[in-house]
Amino acid sequence: MIILLPMLTNFFIYLAESTTCLLLFALIYSLFLSKTTYFQWNRWYLLSSVFLALIIPLTPSPFWLYDNQKEIINAFHWNLSPAVWQTKGQLSLPSQLFEKTQDSDQLIFLLGAIYTSGFIYKLWSFIKNLRVVIGLIQQSEKTQQESYFSVYTQTTMPTFSFMRHIFLEDVMTQLKQEELLQVIHHEQVHVRQRHTLDLLLLEIVGIIFWFNPVINYLKKSVKLVHEYLVDAEVVRHQDLKQYSHLLLKLALQQTNFPIANGISNNQILNRITMLTQPKSGQIQKLRFLMAIPALALTIVSCSFLGDENKTLPTVDAKVETKDITPDKKLPVRKITWVGNKLYTSSELDQALGIKKGDKYDEKDIYALIEAFGLVSVSNLYMDKGYLFYTSNLKSEIVNNEMEVEITIFEGEKVLINDLIIKGNNKVSKEEIIKQIGIQKGELFNRTKLINAQRTLSKIGYFNPDKIGINPLPKQTPKGWIVDLEFVVEEK
Repeated sequence: MIILLPMLTNFFIYLAESTTCLLLFALIYSLFLSKTTYFQWNRWYLLSSVFLALIIPLTPSPFWLYDNQKEIINAFHWNLSPAVWQTKGQLSLPSQLFEKTQDSDQLIFLLGAIYTSGFIYKLWSFIKNLRVVIGLIQQSEKTQQESYFSVYTQTTMPTFSFMRHIFLEDVMTQLKQEELLQVIHHEQVHVRQRHTLDLLLLEIVGIIFWFNPVINYLKKSVKLVHEYLVDAEVVRHQDLKQYSHLLLKLALQQTNFPIANGISNNQILNRITMLTQPKSGQIQKLRFLMAIPALALTIVSCSFLGDENKTLPTVDAKVETKDITPDKKLPVRKITWVGNKLYTSSELDQALGIKKGDKYDEKDIYALIEAFGLVSVSNLYMDKGYLFYTSNLKSEIVNNEMEVEITIFEGEKVLINDLIIKGNNKVSKEEIIKQIGIQKGELFNRTKLINAQRTLSKIGYFNPDKIGINPLPKQTPKGWIVDLEFVVEEK
């Protein structure tokens, strides 16, 4: 359950970000593009919107937002992506530090259950519709077959096309020969332009985003654009007036399959209006440039919605290298400590172990701050329970010497709530806890965790390279606590 919770949280964040993208792209289409006669452009815009909405939340933040994200995190003194601690095995903090109580955890699992129920229902409906179409292919009478399409007569559904199959309602045979040819021609265009693939894509996305009404709007828009494309193609070879009369004649038909293209729908008036209105001028193509700011806005929005899977600044990424020549070590002129309350600057200087005149670069200094040694700045804090301790280093070159300012974010003390053992089958949990020497209720201590990992690797029961310790912090009304998860692999 503990592992599932962050997965659910991350997934819901992804859904929220994708929904934001879809909403913005759909709004641009509705306001600026839906009335233009560049139907093929509109088709690709709508399909691209779906692809981008799926991909953008998964991409790292662009470099031009990276520094801004660092400043925001530092300004709030909130380390959203804690340092990754590693020894021979794996000792790491989880990537999420959302404020969570037991009630909020239960809410996330409840939302997960509701989402899963909707997902299963939509998936079942999709499969059921596919089976109906497959059944029609197997049971219907084939009346015509060409190299790229087949025509069937059936009594179950109104006229529609699916992939390379055209299904005519049996009443269509009562139409005049010229009208029947127009109907078949209409569906042939759907087949040639592979409109079914568009609808299948949107149905699959609709299963994932079953709760999102924007998906329904995009489905209707894509279907309508399909009809515009087909109508424009048909009237190139048919009389416009006769074809309009045919559309009105068949207007009462409804194609109930969301995965199929039908010759008519309840937007018949829009189609006839679009057939008769003048084509959009070339200048109208500039409207599609609205997609550029929309794309930029979605990237910015997703960058600040808090998806931990992105490359947010970590402790290692906070070192500023401005004005420092790579690999050039300069004498240290002065070190200034900011934000330290628990320890004095003298105590921190002693833990750092750098004297005036010693030659270092920023990378070296930061390595000393975060060192795993018995005496280091990070250990001073993390061995006292300050799980969320982090630091930020800035430097300036003055007369070819380096002045360093180190800002400390101490956070608050964190107590150990529970010890979780995973992967043990032969060795009992009690025996493992006895070996590691860590008790519930004591303060978090990084050195003890490292020693516990070393102990487990030496006692001979477990694979030394497969021992992981994962601190799992969570917030309660009384403050932060942390569960320690020990993952082992027995020999």
